[in-house]
Amino acid sequence: MTGTVVVAVAAPLWVTAEAARAGADFDPASFPSYRAWLRELMGRHRTLRGRLDSVALRGEPVRVLDRPGDGVVTVELPEQPNGRSGYVGHVRAAHLGPDRRRAVTHVVAPANGPAAGLAAGSTVQLLGPPVGGAAPVLLPSGERTTCPAAALRPLGPPAPAPELLRIATGFLGVPYVWGGTDDAGIDCSGLVHLAARIGGHRVPRDAHLQWADTRIDADWGDLRPGDLLFFGAGASLDGIDHVGLYAGGGRMLHAPEEGRAVTLEPLSDRARRRAVAFGRLATAA
Repeated sequence: MTGTVVVAVAAPLWVTAEAARAGADFDPASFPSYRAWLRELMGRHRTLRGRLDSVALRGEPVRVLDRPGDGVVTVELPEQPNGRSGYVGHVRAAHLGPDRRRAVTHVVAPANGPAAGLAAGSTVQLLGPPVGGAAPVLLPSGERTTCPAAALRPLGPPAPAPELLRIATGFLGVPYVWGGTDDAGIDCSGLVHLAARIGGHRVPRDAHLQWADTRIDADWGDLRPGDLLFFGAGASLDGIDHVGLYAGGGRMLHAPEEGRAVTLEPLSDRARRRAVAFGRLATAA
């Protein structure tokens, strides 16, 4: 294959080139795992608001827009829609490289465990049948490794709503991280975006744009498991500030806020009062 992709376990998308440069001596590759790096990063900063915009995953295509220097590149992430373009920000050049796979066949679902070294949402090329539950795969860097076969989802048509909810449930217990887009740390819109992306849907990265893309005219009694719940000051691009997935039975699956983790919980009276709109993916059934 051709094109530039993320070849590291993940590529943090920093808001400014200065923030990316500041991380030059604080690279995920220098830690035992990406999760260990993220824990250390959160220990240094009480919040990543204003620092981290999103995270690009292994195998994710990037469009290089500029090279400010000092090992930093300005990129667009086409698979993370943000209005008329993909998310734009700054990453370390060392996290990018040519795609050495012949084809992309599977995406890693959140059933994956930390030992596999592949974040949920990473894409791979399957090389053969699994042996003892482990499937041989080719990473975008050209490295061969194995991944739990149960964690691999073939690329294909968009999944129906129940399957999307099942995918999202795999993120239960993942800590809330502002800008997080993987199973080491995730925010509310990142949870919806990544679950949908693993399920074959193209969904914007941010909650207010997810509302604009999926909104439906419905009441509480019309909701199906896998529908989206939007919260905020009003049903508008400026008013939406949170999103979750309706899990049926009056429950919601969401990444609540900093200091908490992805949870499945009953919709409280306060949550029902703050709900301003509902959404449904067009091909979900």
